[in-house]
Amino acid sequence: MPTPREALLATLGEAGVATLDEAGVGEYIEELLADASSGEADEDVAGAVGPLLVDVGVAADEAAAEPLCAALLAALSGTSEAAAAAPAPAPELRTLGAAVNMLALVTADEEQAVAEVAKDMGPVRVNINNNISHGGPVNSLIEERGARSEV
Repeated sequence: MPTPREALLATLGEAGVATLDEAGVGEYIEELLADASSGEADEDVAGAVGPLLVDVGVAADEAAAEPLCAALLAALSGTSEAAAAAPAPAPELRTLGAAVNMLALVTADEEQAVAEVAKDMGPVRVNINNNISHGGPVNSLIEERGARSEV
């Protein structure tokens, strides 16, 4: 029975495994595959591994990740003909066109949230001539201390 690393190499090839390792998820996927060999449901493992393959660029989308997950599980179980039936495509690496400014992204998200709340809430009006405390003292502790100090 092959190890999870051997199943990854057989299914994804050296370039695919190198991509997983560069992204920092190679060992995590190996642990997930080890759980699969210890009896965890194949659907659960495929549901966890598939999105990781898409995120790092080994699979183009979820539809491309499904046969890769099936081939990984087949290679892990030792059925090499199933692994050979689904050869791994060359990894499609995604690159960024420019530097990502996280502050700008967070600021834009905050501005959008404020705009949504303002739209839902409508205009806010405060009547400063209204007695907030409903006739009672605003801060009873200060007024009590002030009354004691006068005595």
